[in-house]
Amino acid sequence: MGAPVSCSESSWVKARKVVAGRLVNCYSKKDWVLSLMYRYHKLVTNAAGIAPVHVCGIENVDVSELVPGHQHYATKIKDILLLVGLEDSYLKMNK
Repeated sequence: MGAPVSCSESSWVKARKVVAGRLVNCYSKKDWVLSLMYRYHKLVTNAAGIAPVHVCGIENVDVSELVPGHQHYATKIKDILLLVGLEDSYLKMNK
């Protein structure tokens, strides 16, 4: 969610190899904080937190309608997990 990491194919292929279950990239095209910081530091042109990752086995979920900015992820975790079908795990952890 809002990952400040590269969309680099090689990085995500490595991650996919070590994740047994679903690997979900939740991103918001409205996350200007992440977008500007990445471009300012010239790290990469796109961060996974603002764009889909085009690697087989990675699920991309656009949460732009739920997350209008980077600071909103914390208050929208439950809604995001519901959207991607992981709400049961979240509810069990927070009992």
